Amino acid sequence: MRGGLSIRVAALWMLASGAVGVAEEVLLARWLGLLLGHAATAQATVLAAWMGGLGLGALLLGPGAERSPAPLRRYAALEAGAALLCLLWPHLAPGLADASVALPGALRALLLAATLLPPAILLGGTLPAMVRAATADPQRGGVALSWLYAANSAGAAIGAVGLGLGLLGWLGLSAALQAVCGLGLLVALSAALLARPAPVAVVQGDEPTAAAADGPVGRWLWLAGLGGMLALAIEALWMRLLATVLGASAYAFAGVVAVTVLGVALGSALVRHRGLQGPSALAHAARVALVATVVSLAAVLVLGERLPWWLALLRAAFAGLDGAVATLSAQALLTALVVLPSATALGALLPLAGAGVIASSGRVATGASWALAANTAGTVLGAALTQTLLVPALGLDGSLAALLAVAAILLPLVPTPPLTLSLPPPPPPSPSPPLSPPLSLSPPPPPLLPLPRGTSPLALAIVLAAALSAALVSMPWDARLLHAGAFRGTPRSPPTWSRWRHRLQRETTVFAADGAEASVVVLERDGDRVLKLQGKADASSRGDMLTQVLSAWLPMAAAAQTERVLIIGMGSGVTAGVAARLQAPTPATMASAGQGELPVATPGEAGVDVVELEPAVLRAAAAFDVFSHGASTAPTIRRHAADARGWLLRRPDARWDVLISEPSNPWMAGNGNLFTVEWLEAMRARLRPGGVLAQWFHAYEMSDALQTAVFATVAEVFPHVQLYTLHPGDVLMLASEQPLQLRRERVDAWLARPALRADLQRLDVAGFAGLSSLRALGDAGFRRVYGAAEARAAGLLRDDLPRLELEAPAALWRGQRARRLMTLDERGDPVALAGGVSTTTTELRDLLAQHVRFPSAPFAYRAALFDAVAARADEAMRIELGFTALRQGWALRGGADGAALVQHDAAAMRRRAAEVVGRLAGSLRPRALLLRAMVGLLDGSAGSEPVGLLRRCVALGDERAGRCGRLLARAEAERRAWVIRLLR
Repeated sequence: MRGGLSIRVAALWMLASGAVGVAEEVLLARWLGLLLGHAATAQATVLAAWMGGLGLGALLLGPGAERSPAPLRRYAALEAGAALLCLLWPHLAPGLADASVALPGALRALLLAATLLPPAILLGGTLPAMVRAATADPQRGGVALSWLYAANSAGAAIGAVGLGLGLLGWLGLSAALQAVCGLGLLVALSAALLARPAPVAVVQGDEPTAAAADGPVGRWLWLAGLGGMLALAIEALWMRLLATVLGASAYAFAGVVAVTVLGVALGSALVRHRGLQGPSALAHAARVALVATVVSLAAVLVLGERLPWWLALLRAAFAGLDGAVATLSAQALLTALVVLPSATALGALLPLAGAGVIASSGRVATGASWALAANTAGTVLGAALTQTLLVPALGLDGSLAALLAVAAILLPLVPTPPLTLSLPPPPPPSPSPPLSPPLSLSPPPPPLLPLPRGTSPLALAIVLAAALSAALVSMPWDARLLHAGAFRGTPRSPPTWSRWRHRLQRETTVFAADGAEASVVVLERDGDRVLKLQGKADASSRGDMLTQVLSAWLPMAAAAQTERVLIIGMGSGVTAGVAARLQAPTPATMASAGQGELPVATPGEAGVDVVELEPAVLRAAAAFDVFSHGASTAPTIRRHAADARGWLLRRPDARWDVLISEPSNPWMAGNGNLFTVEWLEAMRARLRPGGVLAQWFHAYEMSDALQTAVFATVAEVFPHVQLYTLHPGDVLMLASEQPLQLRRERVDAWLARPALRADLQRLDVAGFAGLSSLRALGDAGFRRVYGAAEARAAGLLRDDLPRLELEAPAALWRGQRARRLMTLDERGDPVALAGGVSTTTTELRDLLAQHVRFPSAPFAYRAALFDAVAARADEAMRIELGFTALRQGWALRGGADGAALVQHDAAAMRRRAAEVVGRLAGSLRPRALLLRAMVGLLDGSAGSEPVGLLRRCVALGDERAGRCGRLLARAEAERRAWVIRLLR
């Protein structure tokens, strides 16, 4: 019957309820992440608890709305109760987390996740109550469910992005949760004030009749459950795939969630019309939705490895906008193209199945509750299996092919009334149905998920076609193409697909795996290898080697002892391998040599502990064993596959001499929590007396404000901090409770060992003087700048406000670079900085070679070092200095200020090259003549003199490789371009 609350008015409440409910889930899950860590198993447990609570609430509380005289008031009570429980949760769960710290990780995660059940159970009963408030007529129940589920899903999209990320970045975790819960209370209050008696339910008995309990009810429930499993499995797969393509930022994940729930809302809205009431119409619509899902999945499966190229095309199309706006626009459009088709198709399944259950059972609230419970049970199973089992076992492409087949296999589960392509004539009137049997003789209600029976030829044909298509198109994706990292760099028009593919396929895939946490590849080109996580380079055997090696040398040179080392993040394993070699031999390490594992299993004992979130990274590290001295199998290195934060917090009594924290960039979701006050305090508590923390950070793709916040946060926790600049863009902070100083006697002892000395020589690091020359700010300078009130006013990083995670992506997309540190650098006279150690010409020359190869020091320091060497150089060294000045003067090497030296510095180096040439006027060495000729040709004001110098060079026997002769032949035609190419 009609009457009761208007469906459109009810939809407004469900819109607000969806926004509040998902925002509460996002905020509580983030809070639990701080307590449990961000490992996939912990996150899957949290999601399962919340979704399971929703399903349990629908099953337990939904049917109670069937005969409720005021279902809207019942909805208000459930909404208010959930909001109040969420308000109380932060006051109860942290205490439980502290009390359960000694429990095993899995049991502790289950215990804490269970605290989400009470509010989730209450929220699970809200949709059935609202459906019942809108109508008591089973013939209109499907329409009401479609409308309200669509509104609830649209609200979820708003809650995930607007209330979840928006309020989180504005108010912080605690205040955002209070605001969201307050909004939930307002929604509940408005419903309670407007509640009025509901229409009387039209039912035939206390339980569904025997006819209603026949197969179609079970079929619809199976469709709802497996459809929910498929939907959440596909959403989890889209998150992994698009995190690799778009970059694993919080915005990429939020975008997938938002587009998915918007697609669900759209799919629900498409089936809200009353015309979809008959069994044939419902079955036909369900089959159309499943076929659309199969088609959309197959399209992405075929074209998946082209997605980075498409992102590059879209970023170039929006290049006229601000970098962050352009990238977000491109990401949103690409996410919609990939996610929206399947999300819309699958979004229609629950309303269709719910309408089928309601029509078959004759119960509005009970039917909606059963459908919601089945659907939620499927979502829990789909999310858990995909993230933890399906993707690690089959990979992204294999998982997609498997889900494509599952979507087709769902077709036989659709109830099978006659399916026609045109509307049949209306049936003749039928006599009134017989009266129901007496209540005492009514059969028991049907099981929620009875086994399906029957198929249709059309469904079988589609299953066969889908399976054949999956077999044909499920060729493995090329990891080189999928991990192209098109989300980085300045947007520019990419080459054609064929040229893009050819350029990337010049690399060789050494290792590729889709783990539970991230997709990992190791690529090789010209003997150099790079490790990529989710499309982002995290370690390499070329440019990153200085940072990887010195991340162990510097803190271990400053610590009081070096027996116990903890490294957060395995990466290539180079840092762990170097740390193990630098450790002073102890009885435990000597006895364990060659035994495969350290005999002491307790973290914090002698040796190196490495905590890595993704197990696939531990396996990929074997590809770098030649560079890391076998770190993947070294007996003194204990490898732990776990979330570092959760792992460390569960070991309050463990202590180390050196902690080395080198996580991935903080714009990646979850990494910002490794730079907060709370995390730094936890690490400080894990240091032994005289212990040192080495904290990596970067200047590239970073703003000055955020870098200042990171440095000020470290200064807030540690009384003594020094800052070293390594490879251009990489910085390393050494922090301790005691004053810091590199121990020269220990470094000299290490350098006396040929194998260790070779590690630094390969990087042109000039021994102890070279290590000391990397210090940009000493203890007093760091404290003066970043411990000042001005730096602290910029905002310290705390768990409650994930500022780094939310703001750092914009710096990445805008291509920003933090430059303030360059203006604060304390390095002046190179001889004075080295403390008198480097006083010979050879030592100064070695220092210059180091800072030319890794120009992270300010130009003034490098120029002073150049001048100091030039003042003492002989003729051969002056020639080499001239070429060095020439290369830097023409900006052919990266500089500390960006991709090339700034014009002012370049001009200064060109002047130095000219000064060197002036001192070589009388030299007849071929290499000196070549240098003089190059300077003349590049200057363009020397007339025919360069040609004469080149002829003399050839007559005297030419320079090595015959470069004088080659340059002479091209001097007139392509003078400047040829010289520049020759300098490379």
